[in-house]
Amino acid sequence: MTPKQKELLIRAQTSNYVHLDGSGEHAAVRAMCRKGWVKSEWSIDRDSITHEGWDALKHYSRPVEFFSLYGWTYLLRHSRPIATITNVPEMEKLLANSDL
Repeated sequence: MTPKQKELLIRAQTSNYVHLDGSGEHAAVRAMCRKGWVKSEWSIDRDSITHEGWDALKHYSRPVEFFSLYGWTYLLRHSRPIATITNVPEMEKLLANSDL
């Protein structure tokens, strides 16, 4: 999975529709469609991601990670956005606390 494909799959989870910018993003969606990760090679949204797409995203992601996208930082758990983070260093300290 390329970084662009991962970004597009995460963008699809955080909005109802993803506007594809440029031929690189269109090529990434077509490649994901050929792999069976999305249903359409022309557009992507949260409903167009297949089970294989979810599994691939989970496989190529860490269990918990931060992902920056258009000025927002998301906390991902098993590749799914669960929170928008405003203070990343403070959240890293909180997650590193073994008492939780």
